[in-house]
Amino acid sequence: MIVSKILTKVDSCVVGFCNDDRKLNICRNKREYGLSINTEYQFSPQNEIIENSEDTKQNIYFQVSKQRLIYIYLFQKINTKQTNLELHDIAIQLKLTTYHNQDKERRIQLPIEKSESRYITPLIESLILKIFIIEICDRDVAIQTDPSIGDIILDRDIQNIQFREYITPHLETELKVECGQDHEINLCLNLNKLKACLLENDQNDVKIFNQENFALVGFVDYCNMFYKFKQENRDKDFLFFGENFSSIKARSGIPFFLHGGYVETSWKPNFETASSIENLFLLV
Repeated sequence: MIVSKILTKVDSCVVGFCNDDRKLNICRNKREYGLSINTEYQFSPQNEIIENSEDTKQNIYFQVSKQRLIYIYLFQKINTKQTNLELHDIAIQLKLTTYHNQDKERRIQLPIEKSESRYITPLIESLILKIFIIEICDRDVAIQTDPSIGDIILDRDIQNIQFREYITPHLETELKVECGQDHEINLCLNLNKLKACLLENDQNDVKIFNQENFALVGFVDYCNMFYKFKQENRDKDFLFFGENFSSIKARSGIPFFLHGGYVETSWKPNFETASSIENLFLLV
């Protein structure tokens, strides 16, 4: 089941169609000619070349989410000398697979990067994946390369989510998973040619804007009893599922993996705010 909510008065479209690229592309087809389109993140299986002293081989691997928090900055692939921009839209697709077996020891081994592997554990209870597109209105948080869950929500409570006062959620989608199968989430947020200005950042590589700092954030509500137990015991790895199931150590096992999808943004320079001479230099 997919439940979608538009949380603010933003002209947006939410697409919740399963395995239908034509319907998903409705959002993409609204884009005007001349936009720059960036793939911020790719969830499809990846291919890496591994070289050693004897030979070279290819390794196709999957991306496995090891923890309950997913966080991806948006509009980070922008490459232009122009600091004044128009932000047009955010398109997101997530394809994930869960596994069901009454014997939780019957795990699936998946290849990951660097020729390593991870095990996927059968679901032991229902899982709820909560996905948001948020706007961060605090420079100190927006500039962090890896903000903590406490920087995003109050009390680190992923069941009853309350965002910090400087975070505005624009779009929410919730997927409830009760059995092992393939699942898909598709989102598109139209930003209505939102005017933004890139600011200088001499601390790290994060691209920060004057006010429109967007991120994709997801929370995996699963085996919450284990999650709370780890927090109460001040376990520094409280966000992690734990690869091997153990009720004593409050490890649920990794419940899903990603097998496809992307995070995509579109934008263009806003030449209206610069003089003709400035525009000529910016285009060179």
